[in-house]
Amino acid sequence: MNTAIAPDVPEANTQMWDKIYRSGSMLWYPAEALVRLVRRHEKSDGFAGTILDHGCGTGNVAEFLTRSGHAVHCTDVSSEALAIVSQRFAKAGLPNPGITLIEPRLDLGQQLPQFNHVIAWQSLCYGTRPNTIASIASLVEVLPAGGCFIMCFPTANDLLYRRSEPLADGSRCFSESVSDQMGAVLTIPESEEELRSWCSGITIRDVVEYGMRFAGEQNQFHVIYGVKA
Repeated sequence: MNTAIAPDVPEANTQMWDKIYRSGSMLWYPAEALVRLVRRHEKSDGFAGTILDHGCGTGNVAEFLTRSGHAVHCTDVSSEALAIVSQRFAKAGLPNPGITLIEPRLDLGQQLPQFNHVIAWQSLCYGTRPNTIASIASLVEVLPAGGCFIMCFPTANDLLYRRSEPLADGSRCFSESVSDQMGAVLTIPESEEELRSWCSGITIRDVVEYGMRFAGEQNQFHVIYGVKA
């Protein structure tokens, strides 16, 4: 493929997520790797203040964090996702978390609420490479010193990489259908070293790699865990 990227990528990606969530797509539980990292940080430092669940989707991570006794603020580019989060918490009898709708075409740093820690679980990969790297930098810049930083990306061994083609700026575009995401633009680091290089300002405590083979497809992820220097 290796073509230029259309200027309406943020709008197209947002419309895709709205359509997916409107259809009833729902995640119920957080990944085991995330649970273990949260428990690890609870024991070592704790989560004083508010955790930003950036790219919260349908709120599976936010619900886990809330049930663990933490204050949470959810952000997402999809208004449909945030509506589901509100409904989810109401049905569960949990206090509604703070919610902020992100406009991906605007500067992220100016849209973020106040927070003390950030978890971005498989969310920042959706977007162009320049936007992804800039978004990480914005999150790190706003994160207070000592705040926990957890971020998950698919690796080059993941099915998302295999079913996408490179674009001119280093981003990728789905060339095959993956969970109704055909045509979506995303960014996948080529290596652990590249992912680390995007985290300037973070003292990295661990890089976790985990995966599973499901329905014959390999899923593989890298997780950065650290604190703001």
